Amino acid sequence: MTYRPATAADIRFFAEHGWIVVEDVIDPDDLVELERRCDEIIANKETMAFDWAWDDTRGRDEREFKILQGSPSRRTGEFADAPFRTWAVEFGSALLGTPVEFWYDQFLAKPPQRSAATLWHQDEGYRGRALDEKGITCWMPFHDVDERNGCMHFIDRGHRDGVFDVFSTAELADIVRHCEELVERLARDRVGHRVQASGYVFDSDAQHETIIKWEGDTDIVHGIEPFAHLSPPLESWGYDPRLTQPMEDVIGHPEPTLFTEKLNLKRPRIGGQNPLHQDYPYWVDGADDATEIATTMIFLDDASLENGCLWVIPGSHRQGMWTTRTDGDSFAHNEVDTAAYPDARPVPLEVSAGATVTFGAFLVHQSAPNRSERERRALLYSYQPPGRRSQLEALRAYWSRRRS
Repeated sequence: MTYRPATAADIRFFAEHGWIVVEDVIDPDDLVELERRCDEIIANKETMAFDWAWDDTRGRDEREFKILQGSPSRRTGEFADAPFRTWAVEFGSALLGTPVEFWYDQFLAKPPQRSAATLWHQDEGYRGRALDEKGITCWMPFHDVDERNGCMHFIDRGHRDGVFDVFSTAELADIVRHCEELVERLARDRVGHRVQASGYVFDSDAQHETIIKWEGDTDIVHGIEPFAHLSPPLESWGYDPRLTQPMEDVIGHPEPTLFTEKLNLKRPRIGGQNPLHQDYPYWVDGADDATEIATTMIFLDDASLENGCLWVIPGSHRQGMWTTRTDGDSFAHNEVDTAAYPDARPVPLEVSAGATVTFGAFLVHQSAPNRSERERRALLYSYQPPGRRSQLEALRAYWSRRRS
């Protein structure tokens, strides 16, 4: 039966397993024009398609299109009223139990004998949870598919585990071990010159070429920046493909390099707040172009309202640099003037350990104190295109001037 509605059994199966196969539901005659359009994409793949399996060490003219990806309706708006699209929207709405609408389509083609595998993934991971796990995809093959020609594979009931974290528990344990070793090494018997700046207490450690941030007048470390030059393992994590590959799209360059790295520590009951701010004002004088820097934050512990999770103002990055404070000391002038934005509403990002958050230099964000009995630690890696001055190089120039 073509274009049949979802049954109660369909809805129960989908809710239980996270996927469903519906046989013989699309009228083949309705796919004739769609197939013609997809054949056109294949014939003009150099200008109408992407190569998902392209190795960027090879030139564009060397692309093999082992996984060809295009959009049948992107440029023309075709198929808006096609029966198969109308059915997919109605069927998907029934499965999810909430109305959905068409978002976009993509055509994927794997050529015989020379195609590539599509690695395990979750679509919601690419969307950054923008759909609040309410997205649904209808996959329509143009011909019979099986394991020999690259059929779909699912982890049955995998949807029940939510979005998988980027880093595993074992990987986090290794990262945390190196972080704590670094903190111990820098803080041990440290006798430096502490400076109060806004709500922070800084210690410029020229010997180790880093800045230590203390929790007030205690001997508890709140932050360390930069740190990659002090810990090869932590520098290596900063160049993990799970961080750098998405960052290529964020900064618009295929070779992201580290501008700076920051270890944030909110210890139980004492971890201090970070006021509302953008990263741009802190970087504009030390970076070659602070607008091209973006950050990925790795949460080493579960982050919640109680232990000081990150808060962000959605869409704030579109407004350029926000008005900053004019009261307080010069360092406070980097913070957002909250009185100038009475309607701004930060939202909390409560995430599990192993999750990441990526944002640019203009996103307005903050974090509250840690009032809980749990740690809230995070690594922040900030990237820029290659050939630009790093934060470490800017600090070295500053210390050199101080010594001369």
